[in-house]
Amino acid sequence: MIIGNGPAGVVAAETLRHADAQADITLIGDEPEPPYSRMAIPYLLMARID
Repeated sequence: MIIGNGPAGVVAAETLRHADAQADITLIGDEPEPPYSRMAIPYLLMARID
């Protein structure tokens, strides 16, 4: 279980998944949307990524 679905929580989940592909991983956060890269928002708004 990882508390926080921000960048650090997502990296922690990815690291755990890489170490154990069968592990049960749960991200807990207070945002209603799935985790996303806040750093990518300007590029998304400028239509540089999908």
